[in-house]
Amino acid sequence: MQPETGLISIIEKYPCSASFKEADTGKYILANDRLALDIGIHNPKDLIGLTVHDLEFAQSKEGIQQAKRIAELDFFACEKKEIAQSKFVFCKSDSGDVLYDEVIKLPVLGHSGNILGVVTYQRNLTPNLPLNQVYDLYRHFYDAPEAITRMLNYLGIEQSFSTHPTEAPLRIFLAKAERYSNKQIGKLLGISHRTVDYQFDALRNRVVDGDVRRVLTLIKRRDG
Repeated sequence: MQPETGLISIIEKYPCSASFKEADTGKYILANDRLALDIGIHNPKDLIGLTVHDLEFAQSKEGIQQAKRIAELDFFACEKKEIAQSKFVFCKSDSGDVLYDEVIKLPVLGHSGNILGVVTYQRNLTPNLPLNQVYDLYRHFYDAPEAITRMLNYLGIEQSFSTHPTEAPLRIFLAKAERYSNKQIGKLLGISHRTVDYQFDALRNRVVDGDVRRVLTLIKRRDG
C-alpha cells in the first residue's frame, strides 16, 4: 500500500531520517533523502522493496544484531499498536562515521484499526553527548589510532595537529573542551591533577604552533 499524500510530504521533508514500511513484510515503501544519506545510499528510491536485513550495515556481525533489534521494534509497534522507541549506535557504511540515534516507530492504522504500516523517525543524538562518550563510540568500532583520527575529524581539528595525540592526552583534551577543571578531569579519568597538567602541557608538542587553547576554540561538532 502507498501512504497518504500528507504522510508522504511529512516523511520527505522531515529534517532527520524518516521512512514508511509495510507492516507485514517490513519492506520500505518510502524513505527520505536523510535516511539514504545515513545508510550510504545516494537515491532513497533504491531502498524501496528492501528490508532492514538487506542494508549494507547489516552485513557485518554487529549489523545483523542491529537489524534484528530494528525488526523487533517494528514488530512491537505493529503487534501492540503503540509507539515504540529505542537508541542505536550506527556506523555509516560510506564514511565510517558513527551515529548515536534515537529511533521512534509509529504504527499507522486503517479505518478498521488494522495496521497499514510503520513510520520510523530517527534523530541523531551524537552532538548531545559528552565528547569522551563520542570517542567511546568510535573506539567501539575502531582501534585507538583510527578512532583518534576520526574523532579529530569529527571535531574539525585534525589539521591542527602536527602529530596525533595518544589516547590518554586526547581524553584530557576532550574534557578540557567541555570546560572541566583539571581537578574534575582527574576525578573523571581516575588520575591525579598533576598528571592532567603534564599531559595537557605535552599536547603543545603535537599541535601546530603549540597553541592548544586556540585549537579548543576551533572545535566544531557535526550533526551526522
